[in-house]
Amino acid sequence: MVSSGPSIGVGVLRRPGTFVAVLLALLVLAAPAAAKVRYASPTGGPPSACNPTPCTLTIAIAGAADGDQVVVLPGTYTAPIELTIEKAIDVGATPGSPAPLINLKGVQLNVKNAGATLHDLRLAMVEESMSRPLNLYDGTVERVIAGGGEFGANGCLMENGLLRDSVCLQGITVNAEKAGTARPKLVNVTADPLDVGTSEVGAVVDLSVLNSILYARTEAGHLPGSVIVDVATGGSVTADLRNSNYATVESIGLSKNYTVTAPGTNGNQTAPPQFVDFAGGDFRELPTSPTIDAGVADPLLGPLDLADTARVQPRCFGGSAIPDIGAYEFVPTEACPSSGDSGGGSSSVPATKPISLLMPRLRRLKFGKTKWNLDEGTATLTLRAPESGMVLLTGKDIVRRRVSVRHAGPVQLLVKARGPKVGSLRREGKAAVEATVIFVSPDRTRTAAVRPLTLKLRPPSAGARR
Repeated sequence: MVSSGPSIGVGVLRRPGTFVAVLLALLVLAAPAAAKVRYASPTGGPPSACNPTPCTLTIAIAGAADGDQVVVLPGTYTAPIELTIEKAIDVGATPGSPAPLINLKGVQLNVKNAGATLHDLRLAMVEESMSRPLNLYDGTVERVIAGGGEFGANGCLMENGLLRDSVCLQGITVNAEKAGTARPKLVNVTADPLDVGTSEVGAVVDLSVLNSILYARTEAGHLPGSVIVDVATGGSVTADLRNSNYATVESIGLSKNYTVTAPGTNGNQTAPPQFVDFAGGDFRELPTSPTIDAGVADPLLGPLDLADTARVQPRCFGGSAIPDIGAYEFVPTEACPSSGDSGGGSSSVPATKPISLLMPRLRRLKFGKTKWNLDEGTATLTLRAPESGMVLLTGKDIVRRRVSVRHAGPVQLLVKARGPKVGSLRREGKAAVEATVIFVSPDRTRTAAVRPLTLKLRPPSAGARR
């Protein structure tokens, strides 16, 4: 029996060229749409393609399809209405660039898709509200600082998903609001404190916490961390904490149906963390903080910490790379003590001072002439090392370098831009950077100097453009 309808098979025999055309058309129709990049800026224009001209953050998110990327350009945004990510999209700034600030006017930012990622942002509540700036119902959030400030509740609310390498000011609430099991995960989070519980009958929280700092805020400063459990009748909570920093577990709910890892067990520590400036909100670790090298490796660890530096680093140069506890990873600035030092090579490393405390000694480092490479957009610093030791070159916008020095004499350091400064160099032909040079002597005495530089790039010639 022959069908009276059109037949692709008949066309194959009669006209091979037609078959090829039809096959290509079918492949095009079957292929998924290519992922798009959409740009958002504080001064974004009306609805458009959002590329290359940026649109507003609200429009960029609302118009994105699964698989798309929304690049949030640097600046300060104001959100008068809620921002909700309900598709499997990537939203955030480029790692290494200045983190944009999103001021939420009494509203919140919600992440509700398991395939969604939110990253490299700062969220702040700027109007009276009991909302939290960040609400993670599912998906992944990383390298975000969220806080209610004097308005609203704590910085973060979480039901499911993964939160890592982030800071939740005024605390984080992990809560199951409906029947069923929620399995949220916290990795390298700093919060003050953690409040975990349920609010519905049949709601179950199975929480995993790894390498996180949880602490309680007081008017006088801070105390060792705390975990607060608030379980409604008919609900249950299991909180497995590993290699984290907290000292107390307190139940305030009606039900005692909960299990929380006891402080000081399972790799957890109770000694208070030590921050660069707790009152000022700088949660980077001081060199004496017990949280340094106290974490544990795990597949859930992110590649970068909240400062966009490598997540796993040694305490000192030459040591073993071990993850820290908390949102920030301590960046080494000196060599490890030799085996001949007192302590016989134990893991106890003498405390070091933050770079900021070394500034009064700047005059001891002497710089020579600076050479510029206009074709590469780099500069070469020359300084005189007073003796053998190690020279470190560091800075937010430049590539870090380390040079061993065998004896007193000149040392050359190549200064090369990184992060957003590379774009500035290409677009404008110049980029202002700040290089910090640290000299470490054999007795581990350090001397530092700051050198402001403007890197310059020669415009391409007409021949090069062709």
